[in-house]
Amino acid sequence: MKAISDLIAYVAFQSPVYAAILFTVGASTDQIITAVSSNALVSCGMGVLYGYFLDLCRRWFRVPGYYQSI
Repeated sequence: MKAISDLIAYVAFQSPVYAAILFTVGASTDQIITAVSSNALVSCGMGVLYGYFLDLCRRWFRVPGYYQSI
């Protein structure tokens, strides 16, 4: 469940930022939709890896509520 939450959080944050960047540089609506959709799919894999990275950081910095003894 935690991996899914990290995945959704990553994609939900990354997609609007990416769309805004594309809009700023002058991409068309079709280009933005295609690029953001493709990025969302790729981000699914990256989001899970990002979740593992966050867990590692939480352990390193002993974030209350997340730190578990090894």
